[in-house]
Amino acid sequence: MNTDIEQKLHRHFLRELRRNHNLEELAHTILTQMIAIVPGAQCGACLILDDGERVFAFRAAIGWDMAKLSHTKIPQDWILQQTLYCDEPTIIRDPFQSGSQVAIWVTEFRSVKAILALPIICAGKTIAYITLGNDEDADAFSSADLIRLREIDEGITLALWAVWERDRLAESAAKYRSLLESLTAAVLSIDEEGRISFWSKGAEKLFGYTAEEIEGKPVALVESRDELRGIFTDLSAAVEKSEQHSRGEGVRKDGTRFPIQWSCSIGEQGGRPVLVAMGRDLTGQVQVEQTLLASEERFKIFFKRLADAVFITALGGEILEANTAASQQTGYSYAELIGMNIMTEIAAEEPAVTYEKVQHKLIRGETVFFEEKKRRKDGTIYYTDCAVTPIEYKGELATLSVNRDITEHKETETKLEHIYQLACELSQATERQQVCDLAIQCGCDFLRADFCSVYLLDTDNKTLSLVAEHGFAGYRGFTYDLTTDKALVVTVANSGESIYVADVTSEPRYDLWAAEVKSGLYIPIKVTGKILGVYEVESTVLDNFTSADIRLFTALAAQIAIAIQSIEKREKVEESEAAYHQLNIQLEGLHKVVGQLMGCHTREEVYKTVIAAAESILKFSICTIDIANGDYLVPQMTSQGMPEGASIGFPITNGLGGKTYQTKQTYLFGDIKEIPEAKPTRTEFRSGISTPVGDVGVFQVVSTEYNAFTDKDVRLTELLANHAAAALQRIQLEEELREQAIRDPLTGLYNRRYLDDVLEKEISRARRYNRDFALVMIDLDNFKEVNDYYGHQRGDQVLKEIAALIQADLRESDYLFRYGGDEFLLVLPETNGKAQQVIDRIRRAVTEWKKEAGLERAQLGLTIGLAVRYPGDEKSCDDLLREADAMLYRHKKTKNLLDS
Repeated sequence: MNTDIEQKLHRHFLRELRRNHNLEELAHTILTQMIAIVPGAQCGACLILDDGERVFAFRAAIGWDMAKLSHTKIPQDWILQQTLYCDEPTIIRDPFQSGSQVAIWVTEFRSVKAILALPIICAGKTIAYITLGNDEDADAFSSADLIRLREIDEGITLALWAVWERDRLAESAAKYRSLLESLTAAVLSIDEEGRISFWSKGAEKLFGYTAEEIEGKPVALVESRDELRGIFTDLSAAVEKSEQHSRGEGVRKDGTRFPIQWSCSIGEQGGRPVLVAMGRDLTGQVQVEQTLLASEERFKIFFKRLADAVFITALGGEILEANTAASQQTGYSYAELIGMNIMTEIAAEEPAVTYEKVQHKLIRGETVFFEEKKRRKDGTIYYTDCAVTPIEYKGELATLSVNRDITEHKETETKLEHIYQLACELSQATERQQVCDLAIQCGCDFLRADFCSVYLLDTDNKTLSLVAEHGFAGYRGFTYDLTTDKALVVTVANSGESIYVADVTSEPRYDLWAAEVKSGLYIPIKVTGKILGVYEVESTVLDNFTSADIRLFTALAAQIAIAIQSIEKREKVEESEAAYHQLNIQLEGLHKVVGQLMGCHTREEVYKTVIAAAESILKFSICTIDIANGDYLVPQMTSQGMPEGASIGFPITNGLGGKTYQTKQTYLFGDIKEIPEAKPTRTEFRSGISTPVGDVGVFQVVSTEYNAFTDKDVRLTELLANHAAAALQRIQLEEELREQAIRDPLTGLYNRRYLDDVLEKEISRARRYNRDFALVMIDLDNFKEVNDYYGHQRGDQVLKEIAALIQADLRESDYLFRYGGDEFLLVLPETNGKAQQVIDRIRRAVTEWKKEAGLERAQLGLTIGLAVRYPGDEKSCDDLLREADAMLYRHKKTKNLLDS
């Protein structure tokens, strides 16, 4: 058949596959096409997997009796194709000579002389078998027929998988709805307009409304808006609290109100996002809580002041008492917590210090600090810093355990791992769509964007198309004209500059595709000055992106750009058929280098890896890596060692390296005389390549021969330089995230988690050099009055200003920590007995500051505890902390006596 006709028929067949949305129709279309293109095929049948029953059933047949076949179901393990041929495309001649044990289902086709069987496998799962038959000739099929089928195999597989997976998900959704209906708790779903779209039998029993009465009505009918307590008053706020427990007040059909606890999560209904909520009547629990609070008022006041989760437990771990924050942190109600074992039912695993050691210390009267991994009621994992001290409770030895949630800090550490993993995945992506889908997945699942989109420029840079998204399914494929449209993403694509909009409703260039969007970040996908597209992330919360978020998303956009450019350059390299074999070897070497670069932890390791890779894939006399430092490009490493005076570098305005860095373009020269800017350090250099290393530097290779490099070498060099830039950027980002992990987000001071490392290091140094050092513990007296009289925002500002005052009086070698809510801790190495002078300066500075602070109603003051480790002392870190804390306590007690 004419090739053009074959291609047209092939395209027509693929269009037919997309039109069929029913498995039977699709299977019949596939059989018709396969019989048409396989000359020996006289009949055919299609077996499709029923995943629930784990059997294969006939869904279509041509030339065989479908009425008989429709009653035949074959267990997965009995399939001849799987048993004998390991699910490979197979030709079987005279099938009945192989015995009935291996051809059970063929008994319906006694006349068949030859069979061609094609398994359909997707995502590692065999979902169908397509069988062609011939009743006359055992040699009717050949390997040529299998080759013909390969041309349509991928289209058949994708079409069958899409319809099969759709039907499977629909069946799963029906089962899920049935499960919801069987729950005794109230289950409802709310659409984006705040209307009830699902109402379970449990909800009907709890609220008194039937599904017919309530579905489609506003959720406000079943919630109280008194004092703005309604949990569903603002759907976006409810989404923000998803998968958390929230209390509210329900309203029944008869108007009665009752306390209710809601557990919320995000779901999907009819292809649109919904809020799924499960409600539980808390009337009995609230009565118990009110009785407990009335009888133990003093205990309530103590617990209420603490934002951290507090437990009173027996030594064996049984919870005897807990505060409200404990319920909020664990997800269990107060009644559920009492009697649970904190070590076996809440802890997800035993801490490194081990419970046995903790109990021994508690029995000795010591306070124990450790980090612990825990599991909430809903199964989610979180981490806490635990401080446990022995107490007497109702005449028995017990423990008071304060648990501070440090999950956010742990997530910061996790971000380092995700950045590394994403860089690896992007570096190995082979298609632009794969890169874009990974970017969407990372933006939503890891970086928590509510909406996320990737736009790419077309080849002539005239249009911008939406190629991947989360939240804008109806707009995929939408295209902007860069010359006429005024949208935000068009502005970013034209300017190459990021735009952050804290409130999109005030931005006329914003296209309102989703009413829930409140703030957005729009970042160019660019590399070496070339714009490839736009990365768009949006939130349902006003001004929801911090500077740290912006840096992370910008880094992700850079990774996307590098990956896409790498794909583009790889495609161009692969176009050269004449050098295909050699190019394949070089790309394999470069692929290995990518993995090596991802394993690099320092810039020097990156430089060494790049030099070694260049030596393996290029032929040159010398290569060098120069990195920008201020106004200079400084050589970091060459293939022949560092030349004399290399650390000085050269101005970025001079030479070919400077031109490459400024223009972000690659220069190939066959004769160095062609480049006026080139100023070689040796006269024998003749030709070379100068390419930018991202935005950070320049990579150059030179040869003593004329025209030593080709366009293919240029592309390989650019790929290597881009991967080096990605590795350097990843290392820079890792360093920044490590710094964030040890800093208090409000004041910018070191946090308590970093304290142990500093104390161990300074004690070791003091012992080694026989020097002293001091600990100063500072508590802000009456700080609560600042929050009470002037508000929490002013309170936060006061903490930042006092932190800055203290920091200003310290040396570079001193450390300042935010030790608690209104507590600071100073570590002062080598004070030479002058620690008190530091304290006096701090008191004077704070006194002067108070005169201008405008805090007359708050009696803000300082109480300071000092502990000094002198040369020869054997005090441990804990000894010094206890000594400073005790001194602080005595001073505060004295001050309270004087005030009274």
